[in-house]
Amino acid sequence: MISRQTAARSASSISNLDNSIVQRSNFSYDGESKKVTVELSYQLPPSVTELTIGSVPEEFERVSVDTKNLQQEDKYTHVWSGGSPPKITIDISYKSDNLSDGFFGYASKKSALVSTIGTDPSWRYSTESPDFVRESEVNGEGYAGTETVYLGPHDRELRNIEGKQLALIVPEEVTKPIDGTDILDVLQLGLNNLKPRFERRKYTAFVFSSVRQGNYTRGRAIATDILLSEEVAQAGKYTPPHEFAHTIYGVFDGEEMYWLKEGIAQYIGHLLNLNAGLITFEQFISNIRTERYKNVNLSNYSSSESGAADYRKGAHVLAALDAEIRIRSGSQNTLIDVMGVEDADLSTYEGFESAVTRFSGDSEITNWLDKYIRSSGLPEIPSEPQYYTLDSSSEDDFRTPTPTSTPTQSPTENRMQTETPQQTPSEPATVENLGTPSSNTPSDIEATIQELIRDGSEVLNRVIKLIGQ
Repeated sequence: MISRQTAARSASSISNLDNSIVQRSNFSYDGESKKVTVELSYQLPPSVTELTIGSVPEEFERVSVDTKNLQQEDKYTHVWSGGSPPKITIDISYKSDNLSDGFFGYASKKSALVSTIGTDPSWRYSTESPDFVRESEVNGEGYAGTETVYLGPHDRELRNIEGKQLALIVPEEVTKPIDGTDILDVLQLGLNNLKPRFERRKYTAFVFSSVRQGNYTRGRAIATDILLSEEVAQAGKYTPPHEFAHTIYGVFDGEEMYWLKEGIAQYIGHLLNLNAGLITFEQFISNIRTERYKNVNLSNYSSSESGAADYRKGAHVLAALDAEIRIRSGSQNTLIDVMGVEDADLSTYEGFESAVTRFSGDSEITNWLDKYIRSSGLPEIPSEPQYYTLDSSSEDDFRTPTPTSTPTQSPTENRMQTETPQQTPSEPATVENLGTPSSNTPSDIEATIQELIRDGSEVLNRVIKLIGQ
């Protein structure tokens, strides 16, 4: 039997490589010419009789493509149909030295940050269908994540947690001190307690220098990689766990449930901060609660306010729903159980409703969901801490408010600090509570910028003044 199959996923969790198509990408970099060279080699099981590879997307500035044992089908497509395993060498030039609006990469004389090559493979096989596995490595200084590769001098911190790897990559040109311990602690907490919808073995946080930012966003998730500007990485508390939640849950494309994409990342981000002891329970509740979007219908994708409400009201509703599931299930299940169901289509309201009903153990919860997701309305968020603990923590682990102090800090040689001076807890900045320039910390600045992203231009002038102080 001859069948044809396309690669629907990168099977990084596959342990049986004997029946897998393995694509290995080796990245090297020439700073003088700002050219990245990618050598693609393939390991093919005997069952594969044909392999089709799309070599380079149009978005890249292609210099050259050299192939071995491949027949060119069109401008970007090559086909292997026998003989020794194929190889492709691709030279790509990057004209920009910053990330700009999109993310295809930047290159400077000292470093480059690039996305991996999407080859869009498909294949024919004769017996058992193989999996497709992508592996990337760097020739020289650098580090390869799942979808992102940094080439150049850097600091790194790695953690191995039960067969999974967490990495924090900080380029040499980043000038702000980055607390790698705090960032990795909260990401490790998420890795240990959340239930990923897609199993992966490797999660990487890349910090990029402000001189490379251009018009690029300050934080973004790409598959299991997260990109953080040095400002938000230094501030630490808000953006890293939010973006990490995106890597765990992915994207929900269904219009009626699109709000879940940002709503769950916003809620889980604050939940991880609470259980990691980075914020107090009072700060957690203050961060989650909102009245501003109480009349917005979350399921109405075309709502003029849906962008901001996805974050703010979405997180509020999900926090209350988490408590509802715990109460109705007798503390047996939580919202994390709902989000981790692989066989539930959470991009549809019906799929989400079914999963919530299953784990709450109460069919009447559908009325609750209709009231707060499909119509305007805002639930109360229970103020009892026991509804917001993770499996590995308890209320005793929550941080308690401490008096204001002026700590001292000794210099460190490594910019990824192992200790961070303790800061006085403060409410997150909002339109109504931006604080005064003299009282704002880096965390306050980040929270203000997050508010700008959520709520639009009405705080733009205040943010500019705030950062300028």
